[in-house]
Amino acid sequence: MGTRRVVEVLSREACLDLLSRAEIGRVVLTSQALPTAMPVNYVFDGTDIVFRTGAGAKLAAARAGTVVAFEVDDFEPALRVGWSVIATGIATPLAVPEEIEAANHLNIGTWVETSQAHYVRLRPQMLTGRRISLVQAEAG
Repeated sequence: MGTRRVVEVLSREACLDLLSRAEIGRVVLTSQALPTAMPVNYVFDGTDIVFRTGAGAKLAAARAGTVVAFEVDDFEPALRVGWSVIATGIATPLAVPEEIEAANHLNIGTWVETSQAHYVRLRPQMLTGRRISLVQAEAG
């Protein structure tokens, strides 16, 4: 008996659980009329994805109230197994002082220190997820 790979469509609850465990994701948006994906450190606070950014495409998209996708995943290349979750929703900048202060305490990591850090919130309106795993193949 060997193994085979199966694809599982993840429930909303499983997607939310995986979002809460990862620390790095990709914001997917349109920049200069072309699709782009930009890695960010983030925190999932139970309802929202929150990440820090400097001035640029991610902040501009949030200020415009743009619909963006957010992708997070984990793979084991040698086994060709892993999972991926995509959250889609409207990006909005945090602007209220109390929200910004609360975001300062989320311990969001950073790739590059910037003097003008801004926080962006994405409340997932759509969640999709897939997991590829190994299972025992049935004899037959």
